[in-house]
Amino acid sequence: MEFIEDTVANRPLLEESVSSFGYAPEHNIDWYEYGAKQDQKTVFVRWQDGTGLLTYKGKNVWHIFSEPLAPPGKRGKRIVEFCLHVVSKLLAKKVVVEVSASTRQEVRGLLPDSLRACAVNYILVWPVMNMENFDVALPGGHWKSIRNARNQFYREHQVRIDDAANIDKEMLHAIVDAWSGKRRQHDRSHPYPYHNLINAHFRGTKSTRCLIVDGRPVGFNAGWEIPNSYGYYGGVGTHDYSIKDFGVMLYLEDLEWIKLMGWKTAEMGGSYKDAIHFKNQFLPESWYKDYSFSIVRKR
Repeated sequence: MEFIEDTVANRPLLEESVSSFGYAPEHNIDWYEYGAKQDQKTVFVRWQDGTGLLTYKGKNVWHIFSEPLAPPGKRGKRIVEFCLHVVSKLLAKKVVVEVSASTRQEVRGLLPDSLRACAVNYILVWPVMNMENFDVALPGGHWKSIRNARNQFYREHQVRIDDAANIDKEMLHAIVDAWSGKRRQHDRSHPYPYHNLINAHFRGTKSTRCLIVDGRPVGFNAGWEIPNSYGYYGGVGTHDYSIKDFGVMLYLEDLEWIKLMGWKTAEMGGSYKDAIHFKNQFLPESWYKDYSFSIVRKR
């Protein structure tokens, strides 16, 4: 197990691991870099076989970002090996993870007597869209209200779509600030990855599209392909809440673009159980859950 603290100079090692073992929507090196808080350092934990963990090192707490970069059967093992080292030897207070149900079950089954898994902190529900079945015309009774809202929106507003990288950064930062200010208090969506994304000119994304309504930028979409799959991750969809129903229009624009590009599936980001109803109205084909919990030393 090797701890690589200079993730910029050693980026080829991270990219090699993602290329070989990446499979999760957030297995994106740039998005990982954008997600580090000011008091955290990115550390890539690598094994000799090329498997690894994308982690953030804090003062007394480590976070594992997304799923392990490892094949099935080794994912839980890598997390447990890492936790044994940083909790037992480096004396970290805890390791925070956010993983799928299967990885969590594997971790819990492998934990030694010296470690314990705490109760689940929160659960995210991830909808998966079958883009081959999604019809941009929105036919039928289910889509009537959304179809009418879309028709009214484009009838009443002048809408232009531009590459978000061409838009003034301060305008984009203002959108993120407005979006963040409207999030509910218990929502763990943080603005800093989006600000970092803007400052880096959207490096790491496949497409960035800003919707300009009546001459003013009000929201933008961005995402990337999911490694080793036929899927796309619509990971960024942000708007300033200044226009009624604009969240629906932004979501539709993303789905329409993903459909046009020919992606077979689309993952549209994790949501809390009490907020998933917004995404459910677009009829995802399936859902899965991620669980956030901590691993600590057993007392």
